[in-house]
Amino acid sequence: MIHAKSYIAPPRQAGTTDKPPRSTTPIRILLPGYLTKNYGILDSMKILNELRKTLPACQIVVIAYGPTEPDYAQRVRDTLAPGDQLLSNLSHKQFLQEIQGSSLLVRNTREDAYGVVLSEAIERGVPCIATSVCERAPGTLLVGLDDLEALHRTIHDVISRPDFHQERIARFKDCQDQFPTYLKAYQELFADQAKQRV
Repeated sequence: MIHAKSYIAPPRQAGTTDKPPRSTTPIRILLPGYLTKNYGILDSMKILNELRKTLPACQIVVIAYGPTEPDYAQRVRDTLAPGDQLLSNLSHKQFLQEIQGSSLLVRNTREDAYGVVLSEAIERGVPCIATSVCERAPGTLLVGLDDLEALHRTIHDVISRPDFHQERIARFKDCQDQFPTYLKAYQELFADQAKQRV
């Protein structure tokens, strides 16, 4: 795994700029998780809203599932910019479709149990950034817990150099050796949640 603090960007060529050209097609950035402080979705949104000032157009897609803190959820809704989305109650198939159409997945959690969504995204060629609070899927870019500066730098780097990160993540697509076990567990969890809703 590559740790964000130890990652060194290659030097720029003379006459180039750090600023990528602004794109008209929005980059889709997924923020999946519980709408609770432990999942850090609001902090990730604030960083992305700041980066929007200088980087290509991006769309934030929050995918909510599991427990919710009502006040926190309202703050997330209030932070959404026009064009952003807050999705919930997705089936596993719908969730995978959202991953498939994305440019980046950010999982800024305070605690976690691997985060199977990272494996699902990497398997589909989507770069992932996550906190180093537990074992993560091979290929995940890691940032320290509460290290918002590292999260900011890493998100900026992935958005600024999409071709580099697409090539990098391609090396990890077939390395998801634990993925089938975690996928089965999450599919059972989704099935149980669906039964409870009925």
